[in-house]
Amino acid sequence: MSKAQLLEDIFEVLEKDPDGKKFDKVSRIKARSDLYEMDLTLDVNTDVYPVEVGEKLVICLASTLNLDGTPSSATFDASFASGRRTLMDNFEYVMHGKVFKFKDNSSSGQLKADVYVSYGGLLMQLTGDPKRLEDLDIDQNIYLLMRKAERRAIIARNQKRLAALGLLDNPLSAATEERRRREREERWRQEEARRQAVLAGEAPATEPQRRSRRLGGAEPELPILKELPSCARRRSDCEAAEAATPWPQLRQPLPLLGSRSFIEQARHDLLLLDDDDELLGSRRAQQAQQHQQQQKKKKQKRRRLSEGVLRLRMDNHNAMRIQTMSHRALRTRIQRIRNIDKMRSFIRVLNRFKMDNLAAEARVALRRLD
Repeated sequence: MSKAQLLEDIFEVLEKDPDGKKFDKVSRIKARSDLYEMDLTLDVNTDVYPVEVGEKLVICLASTLNLDGTPSSATFDASFASGRRTLMDNFEYVMHGKVFKFKDNSSSGQLKADVYVSYGGLLMQLTGDPKRLEDLDIDQNIYLLMRKAERRAIIARNQKRLAALGLLDNPLSAATEERRRREREERWRQEEARRQAVLAGEAPATEPQRRSRRLGGAEPELPILKELPSCARRRSDCEAAEAATPWPQLRQPLPLLGSRSFIEQARHDLLLLDDDDELLGSRRAQQAQQHQQQQKKKKQKRRRLSEGVLRLRMDNHNAMRIQTMSHRALRTRIQRIRNIDKMRSFIRVLNRFKMDNLAAEARVALRRLD
């Protein structure tokens, strides 16, 4: 915080227009700070600087806009518009006002004070510890500077709060950092030892991608097998067992290739295959015929639906014409229709509206079209 800043904290907006919106371009917000535990009620020109509930704002009260803390001039300063850096460069919304009232607010049992400031009609009430507000005096000109809080500002605010509570130097955090430091040093020593071994030719230059846990020393090596398991018998024992229990013989030996019985059996099998092909072909033809019938029914259904939709559209169109046209115009319309479906639709609508004379003329015109 620079010399010009009297107070700076991060406030969280809790309410917006709690008593209803009084003006179109001005909203009253209620906010609270976590570091100094102050309550703020402020009128903001939301037409220029929109503010919503839940946002966190960095609010600063300053006696001057000069970064070196020198008092602001009461007259016009030409250097102000020449691009000279001021405190406003760090904020987004600035107001100038005057402190017009101090009030003791110790009704809740805690020592608190209220400061009232008017920024050209936009009011501010700041409630907090009197020690935090001791730099503000009655009839003092102050600036209010505001911006949306960023993540860095929130982290810095939390660090200040932890330092104020004496929790910044957490012994658990220190122990964790020490353990990580020792792990990094041990990893570095292992890498350095391996590099020296590679330079000395005691270790391969390339390390395998996958290493066995036993080769790496994580698990003990398996013992060398000196005797074969009992399941691995000698070949002579296996041959003796096969001779003792011979394979079962087939009841009827297979016919030899080229013999008469083999050829007859093959012909019989081919005939069966031909019968199966004929049966399969008939089934496929039947399925294809059923599929064609289903497709035909679907097309007929779609055609009926489309005809019904077209008929409904024609009826609605003709109903609109009958409601808006005179009898003379309707007679002219009947003489001009050349489509049979349109004429039938026209007759249906005329009957619906109980225009019997026109319906009779339309039937005569329909017979001429037929």
